Amino acid sequence: MCHVFLEILYCNYDKMGIYYRWRCIAMEKTTLGGRLKELRTKYRYTQSDISAFLGVDQSLISKYESGERQISVDMLEKLGELYCCDLVHAPEADSPAIQVAFRADNIDASNMRSIQAVNRIVLNSIFMAGLLKGD
Repeated sequence: MCHVFLEILYCNYDKMGIYYRWRCIAMEKTTLGGRLKELRTKYRYTQSDISAFLGVDQSLISKYESGERQISVDMLEKLGELYCCDLVHAPEADSPAIQVAFRADNIDASNMRSIQAVNRIVLNSIFMAGLLKGD
């Protein structure tokens, strides 16, 4: 499967490498930016927290949220794991984030990477359960 985000284009190939389906999702940068901001505020992170976690400047986070800049798939994957939801394949607001309870004061980038690692396990577990069920 290949994908280019924000001109969100997915092309799928079967086991023989033969193209069999195109799927386009129209998602505007501002819609995705709004979703990123919604999740950030829901989890009570600041733009500075997210910028430290991603290793980028805080102004870039602001530009992602306002739709001024495109965000890479890699960063979407990291944020999706932090928020425990699939932002790459289901960035819409109606795709729920899984609630995992963490309690801590003064969360820093190191704590956020730990949360990301636990959430990655949760997301992988859900994915594997879906494969076993045939979803």
